[in-house]
Amino acid sequence: MMNTVGRYGNYQSTSYVNNRQRTADRTNQNTRTKETDETKKKKITQLSDKAKALLENLKKQHSNMSFIVADYSSDEEAQRYLAMGTAEFSVLIDPETLEEMAADKDVQAKYENLLNESSTDLQDMLKKLGSDADQVTKVGVSIDKEGTVTYFAELEKLSAGQRERIEQSRANKAEQAAKDAKKAEQSQKAERYQVKASSVRGLLEQIRNAAARDRWESRYYENQKKEAGSRVDYTA
Repeated sequence: MMNTVGRYGNYQSTSYVNNRQRTADRTNQNTRTKETDETKKKKITQLSDKAKALLENLKKQHSNMSFIVADYSSDEEAQRYLAMGTAEFSVLIDPETLEEMAADKDVQAKYENLLNESSTDLQDMLKKLGSDADQVTKVGVSIDKEGTVTYFAELEKLSAGQRERIEQSRANKAEQAAKDAKKAEQSQKAERYQVKASSVRGLLEQIRNAAARDRWESRYYENQKKEAGSRVDYTA
């Protein structure tokens, strides 16, 4: 009996220590996360006056772009920032790159030309996509601290029925009706995902491939539903 009690006491002691350790680990993780967030906020808010002025000027020059200045370390993090944009296109710039642009006219000219070309190229890309553009909810470009440029698009999966309703609105030559239909479908919170590429041409191919895959999947599942319905025995 004593051995059983002793073992149970040891178990309680070990469990207590483990729980304390897990609690401490969670606290430390939360503290590190908070410190990381605070560091990022500090980096953004401590832009130099020249960088702030440049940012405001970029916003005025490109009214169709949402500019987001943030330090990021992964594609996933960049995509989360880019998805926050509310304009036609999103632009994510690392603070270090913005500061470099503000300090060096050649660097500034380089990236301003990039933004001008990106705006034109992305608009052309959306036109080339045709009906595949119905799946695109966000488009943008990111420039990290190394100056690496990445183009991204957020896509939304549409069911066969959703595609049919949007296509029908377009077939009726009611442009606004098609836009309203697309907006209504997107409000249903369908599954969304991102694709990226190092060029606009590459992004175009990524979107086309993803849209083709989604169309195949939606037709496949629609056929599966129909076949399942036809197999139901109503004689019972």
